[in-house]
Amino acid sequence: MPPDANASESSPARWSAPRVALIVFVAVEVIALPLLLYWGRHGWFTQDDWDFLSARSIGNVADLFRPHFQHWTTLPLLPYRLLWTVVGIRSYVPYESMSVVVHLAAAALLYAVMWRAGVRPWIATVAAGAFVFFGSGAENIFVAFQITFVGALVFGLVQLLLADHDGPLSGRDWYGLLAGLAALMCSGIGVAMVVVVGAAVLLRRGLAGWRAALFHTVPLAGAYLLWVALAPDGQPAGNYHAQHVSQVWRFVVIGFEAAFARQGQIPFIGFLLGAVLVVGLAFAFRARGTWFPLGPFAPSIALLGGALLFLAITGVARAGQGGLLFLLHSSGPERARESRYVYLIAAMVLPALAIGADALISRWRYLAVPIVVVLLLGLPGNIHRLMHPERLQQFGNSAATHAEIVGVPRLPLAVQLRGSRRLVTIQNPRFAQEGLTYGWLVAGAESGRIPDPRPINPVVASTWTLQNFLVTVPVTGAVELDCRRAPPAAIRTLEKGDRLTVERGDVTIRYVPLRGAPSLPLRLPASTVQALAGPLRLRIMPASEGVLLCN
Repeated sequence: MPPDANASESSPARWSAPRVALIVFVAVEVIALPLLLYWGRHGWFTQDDWDFLSARSIGNVADLFRPHFQHWTTLPLLPYRLLWTVVGIRSYVPYESMSVVVHLAAAALLYAVMWRAGVRPWIATVAAGAFVFFGSGAENIFVAFQITFVGALVFGLVQLLLADHDGPLSGRDWYGLLAGLAALMCSGIGVAMVVVVGAAVLLRRGLAGWRAALFHTVPLAGAYLLWVALAPDGQPAGNYHAQHVSQVWRFVVIGFEAAFARQGQIPFIGFLLGAVLVVGLAFAFRARGTWFPLGPFAPSIALLGGALLFLAITGVARAGQGGLLFLLHSSGPERARESRYVYLIAAMVLPALAIGADALISRWRYLAVPIVVVLLLGLPGNIHRLMHPERLQQFGNSAATHAEIVGVPRLPLAVQLRGSRRLVTIQNPRFAQEGLTYGWLVAGAESGRIPDPRPINPVVASTWTLQNFLVTVPVTGAVELDCRRAPPAAIRTLEKGDRLTVERGDVTIRYVPLRGAPSLPLRLPASTVQALAGPLRLRIMPASEGVLLCN
């Protein structure tokens, strides 16, 4: 037989539809990596990052296990501390690369779940490929700290795939258990993923699989409860807790609605995607002829149920509107529309959606093109969102604070705060909750891990000095003060630790250094302020009659 005869016979297998579809999906992932890094090139560190960078260290056990707003985040902390040691915050690219790679891993694992469910290769490629460019979930793609969320999803999917088999427990189940523990150690999303895995085992094997289900859940539940009992206190999130069951219900409904709408981008396309899911699953189960156990459908259906569970759990913890949260544009149940939640729901719904699409195509072949079109109609809009990540709140916050965070430790008075654990409130008081300190900024600048700022305008430098080194302090107990009527304009010089009290009205304060430009004015209501560093030469002008200045 001629040599090329075997080659011609093997050619169809080499270029079979499943293989070509897989190659196309891999190509999409490879192309996406540099594109996503390019589109997210203007990102920088956000509030949450400072908890890992400034407030924690690997050598402190309490830092390793302290919750971040109720989330167990030991695992993501480790690469953060490594990158801080190696590159500092001179570049955001190494940090952002983590989130982009973890996102691509999530898309690949979702593709594997669809493939295991028997979904047509090209449908799986279209669905997972569209998710690669899911710009509505850009927060989980571009914001480095979101490796906490997506990392939990990825490790949970790994455990799900390893647990998805018949027969007795084996080595792969032990690896799955380890992956489940890693999911829990990334964030609270790991809790929902552990439940998903346990449900998937039962749905695949039937009630006879209860031992395997317990194997994959009970040890992890024990580990999580042990962490809850022993972990030190973290940042409080009390104002976010739901006050009524209706808030949780609305959070769940809004979460599903937002996930489908943002996959479709165009009005009514999200509704069509929901119809493909519901109607398609009905035909898929009808074709199987049995509703339980689910066999290969189990992981996908468990993930669909996991989306509901995740929204319910998150709604209890985050759907509240206590305090002044009602003033925020996105608060209460409306927080379910936030990019990070939409991403997770879209991911967990996607395999079941692909099963539904596949079932409809099996029933009516002529629906193949319309269904693929519906799956892809939202792609241009989502790519547009990826190309313009500046719309993300995190990107706006980071752009507004970048210059000040790298500039403040270079101010002339900043050296006096070396070693200080005083919390920073640059433009956003939440920075204090994240543990960002002036001592950390000064040490980072001196070590070179915080980059040199661009030349600072003298007026800006004086304004930053006033905003950061003159702080309001509470006064407890009776204090005898020497108060005098404020003149039309007064110059007061405060050394480090000195206090000044304003009573019976507001004043306007400027920092007026002996060398350099005066700061922009700061309106100060009746209060007591203290100089964190000095000398602070202040020009004080009363804004109303009868103002008193007290020492």
